[in-house]
This record gives sequence, C-alpha cells and structure tokens, in this order.
Amino acid sequence: MENPEVATLERHRAALVTGGVRRVGRAIVESLVEQGYDIVLQVHSSMDEARALQEYVRFKGRACEIIQGDLTDAVFQQTLMEQAFRLNENISVLVNAASVFEKADFKATSEDLLRKNIELHMVAPFILSQHFAAKVTASEAENSLIIHVTDTYVVRQTPAYFAYLLTKKGLQESTGMMARELGPGIRVNAIAPGLVLPSDYRNEAALFDKTKEFPLARQPSLDEIKKAVRLLIDHEYITGQCIFVDSGQHLM
Repeated sequence: MENPEVATLERHRAALVTGGVRRVGRAIVESLVEQGYDIVLQVHSSMDEARALQEYVRFKGRACEIIQGDLTDAVFQQTLMEQAFRLNENISVLVNAASVFEKADFKATSEDLLRKNIELHMVAPFILSQHFAAKVTASEAENSLIIHVTDTYVVRQTPAYFAYLLTKKGLQESTGMMARELGPGIRVNAIAPGLVLPSDYRNEAALFDKTKEFPLARQPSLDEIKKAVRLLIDHEYITGQCIFVDSGQHLM
C-alpha cells in the first residue's frame, strides 16, 4: 500500500523557474508541470504572459505563484529565494533560465550591456543557487536539483554576441564546480539549447537551412527540451553534466 505521506510529498513538489514565461523557459515550466511540480515563476516585465501561464499551470492541476522583479537588481537577487520559499516551502528544483540575448561584438559591447549580462547570467544564478542550497540543506531535503540554461555555443567562440556568450560560458563552468561542492544532496546540471526557435536574427526558414549542416540534420524542438528536463529529474546519478539539445551543433 502506498504511504500517504510520501504520496502527499510527491503531489506537492515545487520548482522555482526564472525567466520561465517565454520560449525555452516556458517549455521547462510545462515539463515540470507534466511531472507533477507546482511552480513559482519569476518574471521581470511580461506580466500578461505570466498570468496566462499561471492559468495554464492551474488548469493542469498544479499551483503557480508569480514573483515580479528584475534579476539584475542586487536587492531582488538577495530576496527572491526567501520570497519563493514563503510562497511554497516544498521547492526542490531551481531552474536558472532568465536570459538576455543582444547582438554586439567586442568593440560594440557597452559597459552597461556587459554588466547586464554578468548580473543576469552569472551573478543572479550564483546567488540564487547559494540561497537555494542553504534552504534545502536547512530542510534536510535530498536529491534537490539545480538546472542552468546555457547555450550550444558555450564550447565555441562566437564574437557577434560577446557579452552573452562570455557570461553563458561562465554559467556553464559554474555547473561542474557547484555540482562538486553541493553533492550529495543537490545535483547541478545544465541544458544547452541549439537552434530551437527563431529569433530576431534568424527566421524559421534560415533556421531550417542552418540545421541541415549539423550531424543529425534536423531542427531540435521544445519537446526535446522537455525530455531533457525529465531526464535530469529522473536520473538521480547525473550531476555536473550538460545536455546539448542541438542536433549535434556543438560538434561543428
């Protein structure tokens, strides 16, 4: 017979997801909901989309709370985790998905753009992961999980997005370092998407043509991102790893 206390805990697992309103972040939220997680969603300015996602999550039978704030703000970085645990004390997964993607090579990168990328891609995930580790250790939780969302280009040199790639590389490197220090109770992994969705710099047709050059010669989808999240949650012996969801693009 199933232990009702265990069943209750399973029904109320929760995740804090930053930048989960759009694109890859939203796919991660959907994957977590499909696996029975309640959601605490950090959003900066897209409140209409956040409320729509909240309705979707609740329609799926899970709880969803929204925290609005700027992750480049030092005060918000320091208080977000405390706010999240006040809303849902059962958080066992942290997903650092918030991102900014602006095209500028080294010479065109302003100090403001560099600092924004550093704060969003490196400082905020670092502080949130520290606070998360303190919270789950204090509650004696086991097998908690941190997922960093990086980029397939972290293993390459692409100067056109200097600040973005520099800081995503830093986030990628932090994955293994955190995994080594935070085990055995907390696993830390990364997901590195490739050309999953069109952007301001590459439309759907260009995306399709580009992916033909990759080893698998097909475009990865948001469903593959969802599968990667499920893999990391289900496999309790995976830590310090990065899953490249990119049709082999990182090998080029």
